[in-house]
Amino acid sequence: MGARIGSIDIFRGFCIFLMLFGHIGIWWLSSSGLIIFEQYVLPFIKPIGKAAGFLFVSGSSLTLSYSKKFSDNFDSHRERKRVLRNTFYLRAFILFILAISINLVLSFIDSGAKIYDWWILLTISICLFFSWPLMKLSKTKRIIIGIALLVFNLISQQILIATGDLSPIPNFLLDFLFPSDARQNPIISFFPFFLFGTVFGSFLVDIDFEKTTDTRRFLKKFSAPLLLVSGFTVMFSIFFQYPEFLSVNSFSWILYSIGLNTFFLSLFITIEKISKINFNSKYNVLFYFSYYSLTLYLLNYVFMLTSFINIIFLEFMFVFSLVFSILILFLKVIYNNIKGLFSLKYVMSVLSEFFSLKIEEIFYKNHKSAFRDFIIKLKVNIYSNPPLKA
Repeated sequence: MGARIGSIDIFRGFCIFLMLFGHIGIWWLSSSGLIIFEQYVLPFIKPIGKAAGFLFVSGSSLTLSYSKKFSDNFDSHRERKRVLRNTFYLRAFILFILAISINLVLSFIDSGAKIYDWWILLTISICLFFSWPLMKLSKTKRIIIGIALLVFNLISQQILIATGDLSPIPNFLLDFLFPSDARQNPIISFFPFFLFGTVFGSFLVDIDFEKTTDTRRFLKKFSAPLLLVSGFTVMFSIFFQYPEFLSVNSFSWILYSIGLNTFFLSLFITIEKISKINFNSKYNVLFYFSYYSLTLYLLNYVFMLTSFINIIFLEFMFVFSLVFSILILFLKVIYNNIKGLFSLKYVMSVLSEFFSLKIEEIFYKNHKSAFRDFIIKLKVNIYSNPPLKA
């Protein structure tokens, strides 16, 4: 594995940007502007800007992270393997608790909300619980499981709809697994994004982005197969039950979104590999959207409090550009001063590793100095980055 893949950050940042653009547009636009937005903008945003793109790239980056921590003698170090395994599960558990807490608050505010509503934090926490066993499966096995889940998604939904009048149980399962609210990200429908994302990440593990003499081999082994397969998936999903691919969370839409995410991420990575563009540059604004992705997801609901704003589409484009510029400046200042302390992803990672090491100290009597390491990682974020000069 070579240097950090900047196109992964760019794609994740692009997903968060589209999410913000879509949410703020819905909250701020007037009725006439919202009609334009829903007809001509949202259909192109949701296949990537909804949870689909974020889950896909999360699976990819998780696989890359796992490969960096893996070594030839990894299995012989039982303690190291145990710490890493527990860290994976604890991170998923922390995110799950946060997701359930948010859902619980929403259930008190909104009588129609349920504690098991599939907002992105709950969906990704469930995906993370499966991340450790998934890493032990081959690409082929993960692809087979992913295809099986897609077929199960199509068949099970039809069965539950057909048997809804026979018993309350099918209706509950239908509401739980396939909620009618298209804003939600039910696990049966969205787990394949994460799963195929891990497969995509496995293709990236052996790519050396610093090596420029293997371009032909890279195009043959990576770019051509993935671009062709993903392009075919997009075309097939468009014509399969046309125009169902525009209906969010439908089977055709899921296929369409998986193909689209795979195609664009493959394209970004290909450009990074064969061009001289510096995708890792901190001057790339999407880097900050990627680094603070989960934090921005939570903060974006602050804009919901300003839903009293009622502007036309052209005014919205101008105001959003201004908000976007201010937000980038804010994130850049934050990054240069406290870096990871503002990142929900980083804080969860540090906390999960801390708890994992505490388990080693308490149950296995291994002297890991968990608290000292925890404090050091927090301090590094403050002292390793000098503040911006005036």
